[in-house]
Amino acid sequence: MRLVENADLSLANTLQVPSHARWLLDIESLKDLHVLNDPRWDGRAMHILGGGSNVVLGERIDGVVVRAALRGIEIHTLPDSVEVSVGAGESWIALVQSLSEQGIGGLENLGLIPGLVGASPVQNIGAYGVEFAQRFAWLQAFDLERGELRRLNSQDCAFGYRDSVFKRNPNRWLILTVRMRLPRPWRAELDYAGLKEALGDETPSPNSIHHAVVRLRTAKLPDPALIPNAGSFFKNPEVTPDLFERLRVRYAQMPAYPTAKTDRKKLSAAWLIEQAGWRGRKLGQVQVSAQHALVITNEQRAGGREILELAAAITRDVEAQFSVVLEREPVCIG
Repeated sequence: MRLVENADLSLANTLQVPSHARWLLDIESLKDLHVLNDPRWDGRAMHILGGGSNVVLGERIDGVVVRAALRGIEIHTLPDSVEVSVGAGESWIALVQSLSEQGIGGLENLGLIPGLVGASPVQNIGAYGVEFAQRFAWLQAFDLERGELRRLNSQDCAFGYRDSVFKRNPNRWLILTVRMRLPRPWRAELDYAGLKEALGDETPSPNSIHHAVVRLRTAKLPDPALIPNAGSFFKNPEVTPDLFERLRVRYAQMPAYPTAKTDRKKLSAAWLIEQAGWRGRKLGQVQVSAQHALVITNEQRAGGREILELAAAITRDVEAQFSVVLEREPVCIG
């Protein structure tokens, strides 16, 4: 257990928003869970924070910020799968790289997504044709509302597109360990546009696909270690076929993708934002990346309010031009 009073969170979020918390509590093992019932927290809000790669923090968080910092990776080889149990405090990027280099396939399409393993179910992260939910087995979490340790399966997690029960109840579940089920025999997932081309003449393998994904992401997205950002700031919106057809008449080149729902079409949020004239534009001290219109950058270390004001301006302009309402991906704390 690690407890810090008046904690500086400026480097605990990838947007590097200046922020302080009254208390920062790191849970490093299951033995630490009793601290969550400490009388000092009575009447104080508890806020769950992962690696800070998908949040916008407030200037002052008057409560307890809790992070799951459990470590460790266990690999279990079964006849029809490889099951991997991982502590919530492990790096997602390092996990995917390590498994891919060992020839253990299943997560390689999700390479170079910043954040911790414990946050992967919250967002149901996805990239290049694969979603986390497809590789999920179960997880162990502490229910802060009921004060008990729970094991949740896929149905309990209620995964959706960049969504889950954890995202809908952001300060209830402290995810501690995650177990993933990777199929055997392994099959390369190369249907996503551009991935096969990025692979080139290389023989498909977990490692070669992982390297191709890293090259694609590096070329498209600014590195948060160099330029503060939270990755994709908006979800790709889903629209009705009627609205899709009306937009297609006006914008013949508008990209669109099928969804699991027959009554919905998925549009590219980046394309909509760029068409609305926001790519590379600044508002105050924050900016839409010139490299990718889905990314808001914060090189001047502005506060969370300025970032949300820019996001709101983008949302208004896209809705006015396309009758499409964008939904942001990052959650707000404080």
